Amino acid sequence: MPVETYELGADARLELDEAIGFLESQRAGRGFEFLEAVHYDIELLVDYPEAGHKLYGGVRSFALADWPYKIIYAIEDAIIVVWAIAHDSRRPGYWRKRLRR
Repeated sequence: MPVETYELGADARLELDEAIGFLESQRAGRGFEFLEAVHYDIELLVDYPEAGHKLYGGVRSFALADWPYKIIYAIEDAIIVVWAIAHDSRRPGYWRKRLRR
């Protein structure tokens, strides 16, 4: 079944907002650049849902080019569900508790 769209989980949306705020505080416009990169890569995942590295149980990880972040997602009922926008320096797997099972 082809993927049609995506949704951001509430925690992923919060992480995205926090990252944008932090990056914007570093340099004006940098937060927007990050947002564009995230949206571009999520749209890429809608077109190529299996592009991310398999982690376990249908969960995948997709590294953002030029940013120290990964998109943690799963394919659920023709939707890319983004569970985390995870910074590479955070403890591995902190987002696992978010997954629906």
